[in-house]
Amino acid sequence: TSPEAKVGLQNAWDVHDRPKTTALSKQKDLSLSPPDMVIHNMLREGEIPCSFLTKPDEGSVFVPTRLLVRETKLKNIEETSLGKALRTLAGLEPGAETSRAYFGEGQYRGQHRGFWLPRLDVCRKRWERYLKREVDWPSDVTTWAVEAMNGEEPADLPF
Repeated sequence: TSPEAKVGLQNAWDVHDRPKTTALSKQKDLSLSPPDMVIHNMLREGEIPCSFLTKPDEGSVFVPTRLLVRETKLKNIEETSLGKALRTLAGLEPGAETSRAYFGEGQYRGQHRGFWLPRLDVCRKRWERYLKREVDWPSDVTTWAVEAMNGEEPADLPF
């Protein structure tokens, strides 16, 4: 090709260089896999949708993988994907060991594997790196909502 044609090609519009709009970001959010959507919603709301433990002085929370699968009604086969997403938030290298913690009381007490996640702002940054894009997080949610159950079942269950 001629030098003039090369200059024209350099100035051509690149189909892969799309404008980054709010609508595109929402579309990407809606196309996340179910395990990734659980993590994304958890980070957006700052709430852990299952029993968890906390270290308030550090702002960290322990999230048991299997309990999170159950409470969010994911399929058992999705537990591995959810674990990988939690590992990303925890900042662990692939193959790093999970932690274990006990949840429940009496006959319902059991040991569960999971991950200690750092402060919400740190997890959000790690998630953005994982997604390879910035996310417009709610400005009114800046910390984990740790006043919830903290590993205990609610006392007012009707059964």
